[in-house]
Amino acid sequence: MVFTDRGGVIYRFLSGTGLVKVSSITYPDGTVLNFNYVSGLPKTIISNRGYALVFDYSSTRVTSACGYSLAVTYVTTSSTCAAAKLKVNYGYTSSRLTSVTDVMNNTANYSYDANGYLSCLTDPGTTTCRITNTNTGNVYTGQPNVTAQVTADGATWGFECDCGAYELAVPDDPYPQEGSKVTQPNGATSDMTFVHGSPVYYKNENGQVYTSRYVGRTLFSITSPEGNIVNYSYNGNLVGSKTSFVAKPGSGPANVDQDTKVFPASCSNPAICNLPLSITDAKGNQTDYAYASWGGVTSELRPAPTVGAARPLKLNTYVQKYAYVKNAGGALVAAASPVWVSDTETICQTYAGSSALTCDPAAPITITAYEYGASGTADNLLLRGRVVSSGGVSLRTCYGYDWKGRKISEASPRAGLASCS
Repeated sequence: MVFTDRGGVIYRFLSGTGLVKVSSITYPDGTVLNFNYVSGLPKTIISNRGYALVFDYSSTRVTSACGYSLAVTYVTTSSTCAAAKLKVNYGYTSSRLTSVTDVMNNTANYSYDANGYLSCLTDPGTTTCRITNTNTGNVYTGQPNVTAQVTADGATWGFECDCGAYELAVPDDPYPQEGSKVTQPNGATSDMTFVHGSPVYYKNENGQVYTSRYVGRTLFSITSPEGNIVNYSYNGNLVGSKTSFVAKPGSGPANVDQDTKVFPASCSNPAICNLPLSITDAKGNQTDYAYASWGGVTSELRPAPTVGAARPLKLNTYVQKYAYVKNAGGALVAAASPVWVSDTETICQTYAGSSALTCDPAAPITITAYEYGASGTADNLLLRGRVVSSGGVSLRTCYGYDWKGRKISEASPRAGLASCS
């Protein structure tokens, strides 16, 4: 089974019935995540960008999750977190999570009340509960609700919920409402009403009321206490296309449309169907966009500062690169598929009065070239350098990384480096 979302991300699932498991996720830029299972549990998630996650278990509970650079370590479903340097450990009492130790060896602890519900969260290095919960059974559903929380500074927050009451009173209503109240430490209260989990009513501690309108789970409007409204519009795939501001009644100002987006009238490529061809701001200034087939922005044409003037233009190019990862024999080899990365960025302006995607050579032009590690080397997808060229002068900035892939150094153009290798 294959599912493609509105952004062009492709999800492939293993065959089966019921709750089927995802086998891979492919993003428009070429990034692929492959999921591998052992005894029905996720064991590894491997990215063609050169990284992997590995999970260890006790029975069906995750005891460790760790990350590996595939340029350093060959990972299979037999791999474990025993020797991993980037590792999170999870501790349990019976079936309940009681501790989490992060990659810096800091441990947070969790404890539970007599009924088995979370009651205390303790941060690393402390013995004081950051949050202490009081859990009370809901008279309508029988499920526990958090009715009070005490923070580490002694402040008490109260919570009330009539969750389940409306469904019992009006069982045939397809839009059941649930109300909740929050009492702050100073005694001030705020109220909210939800329909299918979406907030449709909110009264703050000052008594000001905001109402929201949803269709399904999609927000269409918010009305403020004085009657001014924000309306949200969408294209056919429920991607935001416009935000409209309606002034409060009797105030006089006209409605204002902000970030009005134009999408392709017809489209068969999910990677770009929901990317805007233009965005117009509240003053009517329009920015135009073009895209590569996989969704990368190839041009951004901003509005002219005055009628008939040149328009600021940005042009982007991309290149496909393979990560290099270790194989079973320990040799570095190309990953199964490449990913798109930035190659160059050109900043310029059009000819006066033109909207053609062409730089005026008489005006300043700045080109930034991006440099990566050489093919066949470890971590070659990390950005190694950036060369900015304009007016016959090129300035190179180089970057260095630690074994975790974190940037730890930057050599400025004053270093005069001829390359970043």
